[in-house]
Amino acid sequence: MLAIPSIRLRGGHTVPLDEGDAGRDATWLHDPLETAMQWAAAGFRRLHVHDVDAAAGRPSSREATRDLIQRAGISVQIAGGLRDEELIDELVADGASAVVLDSRAFDDPRRLEDQVDRQPGRILLALDVRDRNVVSRVRARAITRPALSVIDELRDLPLAGLFVATPMRESGVLGSELAFLADVVDESPWPVIAAGSITTPNDLRVLEDRGLSAAVFSLPFATEGIDFSALAEEFGDAMGIRS
Repeated sequence: MLAIPSIRLRGGHTVPLDEGDAGRDATWLHDPLETAMQWAAAGFRRLHVHDVDAAAGRPSSREATRDLIQRAGISVQIAGGLRDEELIDELVADGASAVVLDSRAFDDPRRLEDQVDRQPGRILLALDVRDRNVVSRVRARAITRPALSVIDELRDLPLAGLFVATPMRESGVLGSELAFLADVVDESPWPVIAAGSITTPNDLRVLEDRGLSAAVFSLPFATEGIDFSALAEEFGDAMGIRS
């Protein structure tokens, strides 16, 4: 399995997962390129970059994402409010390994199909899952559908993989979510990437045992007690994950 560190961008800077108030944020405004290069130097092969501004409909950290893709020395996948075809094409042209489309892609299935066909093998489709159902918004209404049925409907699309976000417990990757993720792996014709409250190396090992191709984690590089170089070596390969 591939372990993928994650960073969040806002205003061209990295910010913490739990942003808190503006005063607290000020202590976290790190240079994203420096942060990415730290993960690369530790031996990680891919970085997940979430553009907080773009996800909120504000001007995105476009220059920062381009800089990361072209200079960080690590494969980069981009997420956060990506709906514009031209921007998606630009990111791929810049060298992004993958672009993550969120659940709003279900608003227009034909548009989703066209975009995936334009960039085969470069689009990760994010499934926002609650109680084994995909939650999406269609015309401002929340729609829920069984996740495994959605996968079956989409299986002919040339996706790079599924990005599955589940409400994992604060104590780690436990319980019914694991059984669900194993079912997704069995059903999916593409690599499956998990995201959630992944806070320990053991969480990664549990996910690997369930057959996941990759898992995104959000931990500061200086997290006490974790040897990230050893972690990158242990979780440094994944069948079907494109660099």
